[in-house]
Amino acid sequence: MSDEFRLADRGRIDRDHPVRFRFDGDAYEGYAGDTLASALLANGVHTVATGIRYGRPRGIMAAGVEEPNALVQIEAPFPEPMLPATTVPLREGLEATGLPGQGRLATEPDPARYDGTYAHCDVLVVGAGPAGLA
Repeated sequence: MSDEFRLADRGRIDRDHPVRFRFDGDAYEGYAGDTLASALLANGVHTVATGIRYGRPRGIMAAGVEEPNALVQIEAPFPEPMLPATTVPLREGLEATGLPGQGRLATEPDPARYDGTYAHCDVLVVGAGPAGLA
């Protein structure tokens, strides 16, 4: 990995633990503690996606969830559409692609476990039963 775009002794990354990942089909390497965005910038990748209408290049402009341009589709370990690259923690084997528009939903069931589920109804009728029983 080239550290040309990274400060030599700064940041909240663990330089003893390199992490390999793929973006748009190319292999890269970052460090534990990187986000996808910081690892891409450290590897000299400045164009993450393209504009929806004209296909103009879009890069990383912000550092958090407010990122408007660097939307990515996670391909592995589990497909996840339209995430800002600044919020995706780098992990071994991560595969992602830049999005010019909408992402794709997963075709297989979500393997994650969640601590709660929410059920909602569209219409709830409360009142008397059938005619004659009132």
